[in-house]
Amino acid sequence: MKKLIITIMLVGTFGLSYAQTDYYNDYRRSITDVNWQSVISDLVLSTTQANQIYALNDRYRDYDSWNSVYDNNPDRWRNDRYVELERILGRDKYAKFIKDKIL
Repeated sequence: MKKLIITIMLVGTFGLSYAQTDYYNDYRRSITDVNWQSVISDLVLSTTQANQIYALNDRYRDYDSWNSVYDNNPDRWRNDRYVELERILGRDKYAKFIKDKIL
């Protein structure tokens, strides 16, 4: 019984750690898998909007800076990032961005 409890604790600890890294990797892919130059050009964004997108993409340069914000709720990054993108792009351009990204 003691071994079972220790095993469950270890699996839970390491499972959570890997999940946290997976969330961070998803966050990084949301930046690196998009050709932002193309998005800026296709949506005819202003220089200010382009600079805001670049600043958003550079907000968390490494795992530690990202984890200091999302440690307790790692899935929250999605909402935070896409709400901020919608704010920068505006509703119409954001809808086009999401549509083009999915297709």
